[in-house]
Amino acid sequence: MRCRMRFTQSILCLFILLSPLWSRAEITPSVEKEALGILKQMNNNLLSQQVVAFRAIENEEEVLDNGQKIMSSTEIHFEMVRPNKFHVKRQDAESELEMFYDGTSFTLFRKDLNFFATVAAPSTISEVFVELENKRNIQIVAQDLLRDDSYDFLQASFSSGFVVGDSLVQGVLCTQLAFRSADTDMQIWITKGNQPLPRKFVITSRWITGAPQYTVSFFDWKVQDTIDNGVFTFKAPQDAHEISFAETTTEQEAN
Repeated sequence: MRCRMRFTQSILCLFILLSPLWSRAEITPSVEKEALGILKQMNNNLLSQQVVAFRAIENEEEVLDNGQKIMSSTEIHFEMVRPNKFHVKRQDAESELEMFYDGTSFTLFRKDLNFFATVAAPSTISEVFVELENKRNIQIVAQDLLRDDSYDFLQASFSSGFVVGDSLVQGVLCTQLAFRSADTDMQIWITKGNQPLPRKFVITSRWITGAPQYTVSFFDWKVQDTIDNGVFTFKAPQDAHEISFAETTTEQEAN
């Protein structure tokens, strides 16, 4: 009987040692100040950089009717100069497109099909992110981390959050944070040191069958470099075809 009790106690101790995140996640009733502080430091660091550039791999899961998950991947190159310029290249197995924002207009160029559309745009990057998402159904990679009000925007939706601990991402030592909002869970890995930057970003949709995830892994961060302003201005190829953006109706916006 005593041996059986010892075995049970050993299994219980092993379970506790191997699953500290489960127990901590269950008892965290609110957002830890330490987690918010690290997120704020990352946001402040990004805001302090006039020039930001990186390469990213974006993975998005789709849940089929039978419950099977299918993941699609996209490679992205992003360049931004605050307060009002960015350039994005997105490429997957089926398409290749570029997006240009020069402070006054936004252009989407579908390079593989050789057509483009241009529309007048607001005067700041954050305003463009919002307008593109609401009116054009276009999301820029990790825009919630890059907008000027990123910290306020994110923390306003958190119901709980905590510091998971240290973790290696692409061989770089990071601090892993976990947050929860009404419909989603968010994890973010932020590099330790004087220039905290996001290395990985995961959103899990809790109330969609199968809990699909959206993941972005960041590579080749460049800050404080110089970028030729010419990359933000679209120059149409001679044989490219211009089309118009579809206008979003009031009914579509409501949906």
